[in-house]
Amino acid sequence: MKELFNYDGTLHREAPSFHLQWMGVLERHKEGQVGWAAHFEPADRRLDVMRVLATVNTRFNGYRYRRDQGRDQWATPFEFLTKKGGDCEDFATIKRFALVEFFDFDPRRLEMVVVTDTKSGNLHAVLVAEGTDGLYVLDNQNTMVLPEPVHVPRYHPIFGFGTDEEGQDCWTRYVRRG
Repeated sequence: MKELFNYDGTLHREAPSFHLQWMGVLERHKEGQVGWAAHFEPADRRLDVMRVLATVNTRFNGYRYRRDQGRDQWATPFEFLTKKGGDCEDFATIKRFALVEFFDFDPRRLEMVVVTDTKSGNLHAVLVAEGTDGLYVLDNQNTMVLPEPVHVPRYHPIFGFGTDEEGQDCWTRYVRRG
């Protein structure tokens, strides 16, 4: 059982329909297609975990927020950079791939989470990362990497995409406690 924003999560491997968007990104993304070195300095690799998270969040939050035209289309990092921006799940996606591919971050310590934003009432996507002393949220709506408890009142998680302990792609369904 996982826990996030005071919700309990159950891990699943079978793919529901909403999981297809994420699977599409994984199929279209080609490792090495993005020249990460153009976005980060070699010295960035020697930063501590919290500085790495802050560097990645800041670097990509500098891109423009762009809504999808028509149906929702999740972008690969290459597509995000080509369009010079994207919507919330595209920001979470590029941050995840940058952490894994450039910084050798363990993918089991990352989860892309779709939440209900109680402030706006809209669906929103963020990247949750395991930092040195807990979970942290990388959000295109915030330049700072904040600890997960700060977001508890605002975000209600619905589902997340990640990697389980065996390295398999999986998803998590979250339900409110109690």
